[in-house]
This record gives sequence, C-alpha cells and structure tokens, in this order.
Amino acid sequence: PELPKAEKEHEQPPAPGKDDPAPVHSGKVVDFAAARDEAAKEATLHLIDTGSRRIAFIGGPQHLDMMKRRKHGYLEALRERRLPIDRSIIINGSIDYEYAREAAMDLLRRDDRPDAILAFNDIITMASFDAIKALGLRIPDDVAIIGFSEGETSFFVTPKLSVIMDQAHLTGE
Repeated sequence: PELPKAEKEHEQPPAPGKDDPAPVHSGKVVDFAAARDEAAKEATLHLIDTGSRRIAFIGGPQHLDMMKRRKHGYLEALRERRLPIDRSIIINGSIDYEYAREAAMDLLRRDDRPDAILAFNDIITMASFDAIKALGLRIPDDVAIIGFSEGETSFFVTPKLSVIMDQAHLTGE
C-alpha cells in the first residue's frame, strides 16, 4: 500500500480533554486510562524516559477525532522533551492489519529506523509487533512499542507488550 505523504507542518490541535487521569503502571504493562490526548502524551513520555529518542507514530485515518487527539499528545510529548519531530515517521492511514504491517516494515527497514513505535489501536499494535518480529528485531532492545488496546490481545504475545487500556467506551457512564 502507498503510504501518505509527510504531515502538514502546522496543525490545529484538538480541544483538550477534561480531567485527564494520571497513568497507572502495572508490571510490564503500562496501563493508562485513555483520556483524550493526555494518554498518548504520557505513553510517549514513558518511551522517552526509558531511552527512546526516535519514536514513530502509526495512526489511523486523519478524520477520526481520537486519532487527532492521540497524535496531538504524541507531538506534545516530543515538544516538551525538545526532541525533533520527524514527519516522515508519522504515518496516518487505514486501520487495516496489512496496511499497518507494511507501514511498520517500511519504517523499520530504514537506515534511520525508529527506536520506538506508538500505535493507534490493537490492529496497528499487533501489525507493528509482527513487523518487528519478522525483521528479526527484539522488543524492547531494538524497538520499543506501546499501543492502545480495547482488550487483552497484547497479553497473549511474547514479549509482553506495553499497552494503553482504551476505556473510551466508559465515557459518559
């Protein structure tokens, strides 16, 4: 699949969320209640705090509000820590396993490959995981990964993945 061109340099950030909760760390799983862009920011800061400096973002379609919020949080964390924003490692596209796997493979084959990936959802997380393993790279030694999850998919792979438990379905309850 053809990957989208680099992101526009200036984007309007989404409106901030209210009462964004703090992260909860539990073992090897980084469990954040997915509250708007704050969860993506905290996940990116976690990757930075554990040594990652070149963090890719593999997201979904640009028109999704949640995708915009997560990307905004990712960008805010990079800015906060004064890391360069490389638009060539920010991928927005289809929420499709094969598309996401190919996007991750393309990123990971580069000479200047990312040392971490923040993935938009379960499908993209698992596709990225598969790409990392297919290329013979080690998690987290070669490439760290954190993804948003609506279920327990990440608990059934080795090594265990860091996930952000997406509790968007609880909003309004």
